Amino acid sequence: MTPRKHAALARALCKACGGFEEAATACRLGKTALSNAATVHKNYFLPIDVIADLEIYCGRPIYSRGLVDAVPLGADGDIVADAIELTQKSAALNAQLHQAMKNGGLSPNEMTALHREVLVLRSALGAFEAELGSTEISSAGATGS
Repeated sequence: MTPRKHAALARALCKACGGFEEAATACRLGKTALSNAATVHKNYFLPIDVIADLEIYCGRPIYSRGLVDAVPLGADGDIVADAIELTQKSAALNAQLHQAMKNGGLSPNEMTALHREVLVLRSALGAFEAELGSTEISSAGATGS
């Protein structure tokens, strides 16, 4: 993962915590250190315990999800099946959102369920992306259409 991506994740996490000043009240680092972590040219990264404290504070795994998403999934050679699965997962998310919105808004339980569906969709997207990046698919698809 690039320093730019680390800085972007740190900025997003601090923003979700209400900004650098409020985030500093939720962890062991001060406002300046948090700001340095959110600046790509400072070459400073958030310690894992600070990431955990801030994610608990804002209630969302912003930074750790970014780390997990950066890990490529293995390609199994079946890009068509992965594309179909991606479509099915996306449809499930849409259906769940549609059902939840019928009552005029999202309850905390519905939000939690939708976040879970997003994680499932993200995993399917990762599998599809791994297929696109695999050498077998790239070289096999070079014959053109």
